[in-house]
Amino acid sequence: MSTLPQRATAYYPALTGLRAVAAALVYFYHFNPFKGHGQPVAPLTELFGAVLGTGIGLNIFFVMSGFVITTRYVGQVELSLAWGRQYMLNRFARIYPLYFLLTALTFAAMAGHLLTWYTFGELFTVRDKVVAVVANLTLTRAFFQSFYFVGVPTAWSLTVEESFYASAPFMLLLLRRRAWLLPVLALGIVGVGGGLTLIATRWQLYAGFMQPFSFVLQFTYFGRCVEFLAGIGLALWLRKRGHAPARRGTTLLGIGLIIWCATGHTFVHWPTLQLPDWAAELSASLVFNCPLSASIVVLFHGLIHEDTWLRKLLSTKPLDLLGKSTYAFYLIHVGLFADLLQKAFGLHIIAFFLFFYAVAVLLYKLVEQPAHTAILRRFRTAPAP
Repeated sequence: MSTLPQRATAYYPALTGLRAVAAALVYFYHFNPFKGHGQPVAPLTELFGAVLGTGIGLNIFFVMSGFVITTRYVGQVELSLAWGRQYMLNRFARIYPLYFLLTALTFAAMAGHLLTWYTFGELFTVRDKVVAVVANLTLTRAFFQSFYFVGVPTAWSLTVEESFYASAPFMLLLLRRRAWLLPVLALGIVGVGGGLTLIATRWQLYAGFMQPFSFVLQFTYFGRCVEFLAGIGLALWLRKRGHAPARRGTTLLGIGLIIWCATGHTFVHWPTLQLPDWAAELSASLVFNCPLSASIVVLFHGLIHEDTWLRKLLSTKPLDLLGKSTYAFYLIHVGLFADLLQKAFGLHIIAFFLFFYAVAVLLYKLVEQPAHTAILRRFRTAPAP
């Protein structure tokens, strides 16, 4: 029987700590303290608000997923049912238990009228509700424009992640000796997404499935593949190059490039440009995501290979624990739990942030980690990779 072989996987504490920073960026994207909320604000404050409004935390997570999956599995992928079963079990055990628990609680609240079933201001029909539940449980909801925020709001990105997980073994087989195909693969995936959108629009498929193209570019794997492929490219490059020290200033260069890209993104969506939605999203996906993903890769390279105070800070045990708890934090900081807490306590934005991280650590220790271990112990047929 084919198995996943036992092999040491490199662990980079600074990247785990960076996950905590990325989660904070996602949080302040949703609760932006620099937004004027209709009131005039200072130009610098407006710029800070616009940069946080780019949602770069999620870009970091997607690039990191590509890097981690490639680092862990490149060189050992096999086209066999046994290998594929074990690979998907690893991914399922990591993501699904906590997601299922929080999703079940959210839909229970909807059934009890603590939350409202809605899509763009219109109440769901019974059929819509059934499809929305099934789409949530199967992690396919972000293919439907009408459903992608229904349930745990931030979990739409899990559809993107799962799409990447499903395609990653095939891409690693293709790319491990042909890394030059990365840009060709990116264009091909975006092109497939565009083709599916043309078909879906022509037939007006149910619940906004794969339409419009602006939605596909922003909320599906077909538009976000560049970030994953950037992480894959870094892992393949390091595998070939080895782990020689990075040039001095690489980390700082990565941070500077990320800020520059985020600032440039604000002008793509600037109201005075009056770009159509599809043009703005195409610009964001290609003109913004490509250089931003490259900038994140530079930062990763610096954090792995350059000895800096930032690397030491991100590698500390507190940030390592927060980094491991970011999945729980990401799922709970918007939606049912945030709404109930806000109604009950009316917490300040910073108090909210600290409270959610405390809850996330508990969920990681009491639910996510034990469930992951129990599932692998019960169903694993091969040693852990």
